[in-house]
Order: sequence, then C-alpha cells, then structure tokens
Amino acid sequence: MHVADNQSKPRASTRVDYGRLRRIAARPSQRGYFTSQQAQQSGIDRSRLSRLTRRGVVIREAHSCYRFTVGAAPSWRDRLAGQLLATQGIACGRTALALIELLAPPKTFDILVTRNGRNAVSPHHTTRLLASQDVVLADGLRALHPLRAIVDAAGGMSRRSVTKLIESAIVRGIIDPFALAQRARELRNSKRPGAQVVLDVLETLHPELERSRNEWEAELLQAVERFGLPEPRVEAAVRLNGRRYLPDISWPEHRIALEFDGRDPHMRRATHDNDALRRNDFIEGGWLSFGVTATELRSGAARTLTQVANALAARSDSGTA
Repeated sequence: MHVADNQSKPRASTRVDYGRLRRIAARPSQRGYFTSQQAQQSGIDRSRLSRLTRRGVVIREAHSCYRFTVGAAPSWRDRLAGQLLATQGIACGRTALALIELLAPPKTFDILVTRNGRNAVSPHHTTRLLASQDVVLADGLRALHPLRAIVDAAGGMSRRSVTKLIESAIVRGIIDPFALAQRARELRNSKRPGAQVVLDVLETLHPELERSRNEWEAELLQAVERFGLPEPRVEAAVRLNGRRYLPDISWPEHRIALEFDGRDPHMRRATHDNDALRRNDFIEGGWLSFGVTATELRSGAARTLTQVANALAARSDSGTA
C-alpha cells in the first residue's frame, strides 16, 4: 500500500537575476534607478539588497529606490528619474520645461504627486486628478504638457522671464500661441496666478490673438442669432475628466458646444494631439461638439448651424441634459 508523504517539499528559491534588474534600471524612464519591488521580482530580497548596499554595489537614494553604483556621477536628469520613480510623480513647472530645454534645471525639482498619497508632502506639488492629456514623455520621463507647465511656472517668474519663455517656446515650435491662450483661460483661477500672467504676456506679444478672437466670436454669435437658434452661453466652464474646458459657445443644458476652428493647420503635432484628447473628453461626457471654420462662417455656416439646430431639437425632445 502506498503511503502519501505528508512532508512538504522545500520551496524552490527564486533565481537571482542581476541581468534582468539591470535591464529594468536601464529603461529610459528609470535611467539607472530601480525600486525594491523590482529587485524582489528579480530574485533579490531585502536582505540581499541590504548586503549589496553595504558592499557599495548599489546606492539607496530614497525610500525603496536604489541605483547601481557607476563611475560617473548621475546627471540632473538621472537624479530626476530617481525621484520620479520613488514618488511615482511627474515633472511639473520649471522642471518639466527644463526637460525640453526651455529653462535651466532648477536646484529643487518640481514634482507633481497624487494628493493624500504617501509622497504628498512638501516640497512636492499635489493634485487630486490629472488628465491623461496633461502628461507627456520628455526625454523618456513623465512630465506635464508644455502648455500646462508654462502656466504653472509663470506664477513664480518675473514678467520679463515669462515673456522670454513664451517667445522661445513659440519660436521653437514647441507650443502654439492660440493653444496656450486657450489653456490659460481654462486654468485661470485664484490658485493659478500664472494663467493671467500668460494671458497678459500673450496680449502684449500677439495683440491680434485677442482682437481676432473677439472678431470671430462676434461673427459666430451673429450667425447663431440669424439662424434662429436659442441664445447660447459664451465660454461657460465645463469640467470633464478632471479638466476645465471653455467651449466658445454652448448650450450646457443640452450638452452641445460650437467652437471656432481657425488655427494654423501646420501647428505642432502635440497641439493636434491635445485637441483630439479634448474632443474625446467631450464625447465621453456625452457632449456633441461642433466646429466651424472661418471660411464657412463667412458664407453663413448654414450646414453646421443646421446640424446644431437638429441636435438641439433632438435633445430637447428626448430631454437629454
């Protein structure tokens, strides 16, 4: 008769894989740094990691964050990668702009982390929710989109420095002035003084921005009135997916917006991407967002306004709000 062996077999130890950990640390987003969790996934437990630290093979940079010892001192980008890894944050403000070489690297990194998390302590900046379109990769590191970063950084800079910053960003094709003005209006409130600073600088650098905006906005409202549509609201704030938007004109009770599309078709892809994400947020929020060009507006915009009228009628009949 076979008797079962009740003695449990010893658990096979996890194979130590230094090569795997080095490959992880070599990722563009980590630049030589790794977490204790990543070390454990490579078979290096905490006791072994402590021994490696004492022997000088690795260096502990922050809580649960390490890097392999190398001959050259880490660059500021390397050190930023370590802090981003340790905090699970993103570069913001002046630090985000330094990554795209619009500003010199600050002495203290500006890092944005989730509010109420373990890393939500000074000097880190915090946010409750960060929309995906506000995050980009800059030199492999997660950072705020340049439009948002300029607005955030402007609040702590001199007017002259902000002017130079915006001029450089426009000349280098990093941002589009119309898109920056739009984002600054969306972010304008008492907690973001940089938004008004950016708008003031843009008005000085490009006075045609506000003038042209007022002109086509007036034309758009006149076309809506001539077509017999209900009176819309102008730049009524809409919050979607954690972001504040200001559609040019809208009927919020029906979730319908009409916006002027008159920007340079050759603007940077980043601006186009941001517009696409904006449209996606409106769609997800149940909004119908229509666009009208300057050419169409000059001819009366009958086709677009008919579509808007049909949408208003349909949503009025269905009680959509």
